[in-house]
Amino acid sequence: ELAVVAVDGEVVELVLEAVAMREEGVVFLVMQLEPAFEDELNDFSIHRDDGKLAAAGRGALFLTGPVAQDYRFTVRYDSERDTRQRFFRDIRPDEFYPIYGDASVPEFFAQSRNRLYARLERERSYLEYGDFSTATSNPLRSLGSFNRTLNGGLGHVEWTRGALEAFASRGLSRQVVDELPALGISGPYALSRPEGLTNSERVEIVTRDRNRPSVIVDSRVMQRFVDYTIEPFSGRIVFRRAVPSLDENLNPISIRVSYEADGGGDPFWIYGAEGQVRPLAHVELGANASREEDPTLGNRTIASANAAVDLMRGVTVLGELAHSDSAGSTGNAARAELRAVAGSVDFNAFAMRTGDGFSNPSSGFTRGRNELSANGGWRLDDRTRLFGEALYSRDRIGGGRRAGGQAGITRRLSDRIIAELAFRGAKESTIPATSGTAATPGASPNETRSVRARLTGQLTSKASMFGEYEQDLNASDQRRAAVGGDLQVLARTRAYLRYEFLSSFAGPYALNDKQERYAVVAGLASEDTRAGTLFSEYRLRDAVDGRTAQAAIGLRNRWMLREGLHLDASAERVSPIKGGGPSQNAAGLGLEYTRPAVWRGTGRVEWRRSAGDDQMFGSLGYAHKLGRDWAVLGNGWANLEDRQRIHGRTQLGMAWRQTEQNRWNGLARLDTRYDRDVDLAGASTRTAIQILSAHANYQPSRPFQIRGQAATRFTDALDTKAGTINASMLGLRGTWDLNRLLDAGLIGRTLFTDHMGRRQDGLGAELGLTPLRNFRVAGGYNWFGYSDGDLNGGSHSDRGVYVDFGLKLDEDVFRWLNPDRAAPGGKH
Repeated sequence: ELAVVAVDGEVVELVLEAVAMREEGVVFLVMQLEPAFEDELNDFSIHRDDGKLAAAGRGALFLTGPVAQDYRFTVRYDSERDTRQRFFRDIRPDEFYPIYGDASVPEFFAQSRNRLYARLERERSYLEYGDFSTATSNPLRSLGSFNRTLNGGLGHVEWTRGALEAFASRGLSRQVVDELPALGISGPYALSRPEGLTNSERVEIVTRDRNRPSVIVDSRVMQRFVDYTIEPFSGRIVFRRAVPSLDENLNPISIRVSYEADGGGDPFWIYGAEGQVRPLAHVELGANASREEDPTLGNRTIASANAAVDLMRGVTVLGELAHSDSAGSTGNAARAELRAVAGSVDFNAFAMRTGDGFSNPSSGFTRGRNELSANGGWRLDDRTRLFGEALYSRDRIGGGRRAGGQAGITRRLSDRIIAELAFRGAKESTIPATSGTAATPGASPNETRSVRARLTGQLTSKASMFGEYEQDLNASDQRRAAVGGDLQVLARTRAYLRYEFLSSFAGPYALNDKQERYAVVAGLASEDTRAGTLFSEYRLRDAVDGRTAQAAIGLRNRWMLREGLHLDASAERVSPIKGGGPSQNAAGLGLEYTRPAVWRGTGRVEWRRSAGDDQMFGSLGYAHKLGRDWAVLGNGWANLEDRQRIHGRTQLGMAWRQTEQNRWNGLARLDTRYDRDVDLAGASTRTAIQILSAHANYQPSRPFQIRGQAATRFTDALDTKAGTINASMLGLRGTWDLNRLLDAGLIGRTLFTDHMGRRQDGLGAELGLTPLRNFRVAGGYNWFGYSDGDLNGGSHSDRGVYVDFGLKLDEDVFRWLNPDRAAPGGKH
């Protein structure tokens, strides 16, 4: 059976989009599910005699099930294409009611932004037409990665030793990549294109090497609703936990967002293919190519090849070559890596070169760079280890160059104390000498010859501390000092504190006498909790499903103080002493409580100061099953910037369902927004919007049902007093099964607006006939109607006569496609 989520008494997500609980072997064919009174037909329509004659039609289909031995087929088609459709349809807690009152769990498949979705699959191979992502988790592909969210055709063939995949799409969407510096708070982080296509985004937390800013040392892909949400009307990202600006090793962190945005011009093709094979047990080869034939911005081609070879046990060589052609500008890139662990020796080496004309926004690497690094160690005995490190970084376009290395010895002095002594040499040069590199502007050329010492003490089995000091041998004012500690609070959670004083803005390989700063960071580091565990913690039985509650009020828990009580905390301070630049301070604290059986709660507050300007962010979330029939869910957040700009939003939703009699059920929600902005001239504008809506269904007897709805909107320009734009809507719909064959329906709605006292009415009636089981034909007439984009989601009435029919089929209709199932006693 289909489990359909309903709002205001009607289907929220069309069944054709498969908001369903999938049962094996069940086939559905549905024609015109929604009443014609609610939806204007455009695609299949004709208009004659200056509008005196109009006709339109719509057909829809959803089908899934096995069609032959080992094959499964799914198809969904809707003749009426919604131009506002989004990629990868999913729950929408910020736009619809986040609480339904029956703990239903919506599932989404057959996802397609277009009219058609189709998929034929056998084991791990498939052919598909619909929404898909070209992103890959293959670590061998980085320079040639192609991360797009598209709608089109996708083919995937997989066997024991490899896989091949090809795709093609035709449309208007173009890739946008934003890399935003993390600020030590959850957000909001504003995207450059707030009109980006919903659900097309790929969000990553990127950590770059502070000694080599063009090299990514860590990248973590975030999950929507688990790690972040996107405010649907402004395109601002809010994370579930604060994103620090520095990691525990003081490497800079940024937020990288790749997403699609519709562009103008004519539709164009995007296509590509990739493959990975393992011809031998110790050899893996791969290649990929993609092309965008964009007539407006120019064609773009990305191609790459990669390989990994296990030379011997513990020794692996990786390599990748890439080529780009962007609107006639071509460039090449290459990288290689060696990983070796053999007995008491370990060694890693990395090399990369990107051409001056190389351009691949998906890769995260900049053009015109040379990067070389190597590090390793040799364990002399159980207590002594020799180690070394070398790096070389060059910006061929800007002219900066950095080279350096260190060598040292680590010695375990006792069971609890480890000592380390090392020598570091580094040199930075620029062309011209006054320009400075991107990392140390105005502070190069410079040279470092330093000695450093470090002591690490294991205080307990769960706590450790360290102290470190580094001094340049030639310049007394070039130095570095650091202290810190770690505490294992849980099996997978560790608290840390770091303090560093540094004569540089760019790391220990760039010590100089023109810059000084200190940095303090504190926080929690942990492995990510599995999403399923989070969702189950938020579920309220017979009130709201776990995933919806997590999306509406969730905090990304990190430290469990006790069962059901979680804490997330972070703090950081970066303050330049010499060399310019503002101080940056940030702190955050979040709590969530999931232990009670009938309620859940979250809250957090975060603060940041930079260049004398404060930014504060706070949020609250609460879900409560008030009784067997009642449930409430509320959430809100507010953001204060520069002590002048304020953005806030609150939602409060309530659901009511008669569990015993099941005659009455209702939903209500209050949505409030407040914005205060200051323009360049210093003028302040404030806007407040409130939308209150309520919906109720009453079924006094089995054949009769009444559905009512009411909504009102208030919009105030508080400072300019430009007037208000208010509107209210009332609607009522009744359906009656006259007998086993006949049913009737009557629909009426009224819209009131402040604009010139305008009033719009809508009225329609329908008569349906069910002559056969699972087959219904209906006809109706709409006398007049109205439309309003805010209160009814852009729906329209169709004035005039309409006819629709629906037919539901089971698997027996297609039994002839599977001989085993057709034969008596055959496999079932």
